[in-house]
Amino acid sequence: MARRVKLTDEMRKVLGILASCPEGATLPLLLRTHGCSSQAIGQCLDHKYAREGRENVSGSDIMRFWITEAGGKALAK
Repeated sequence: MARRVKLTDEMRKVLGILASCPEGATLPLLLRTHGCSSQAIGQCLDHKYAREGRENVSGSDIMRFWITEAGGKALAK
């Protein structure tokens, strides 16, 4: 059974943004536009509340993040 993790305010902020972005949120959107910390993004990934993917757009590697089902459940609590 997975260990239960208490969401920090910063993790809750990241997950809330990801929940509102079905197409995924880019790293600059999370960091610069919304002021999320890289630590909170990393915690969400570590606890499987978010997942990441990369895509190539016009020769640039773009990293996107999505909320997972576990992240949605944690956010709802």
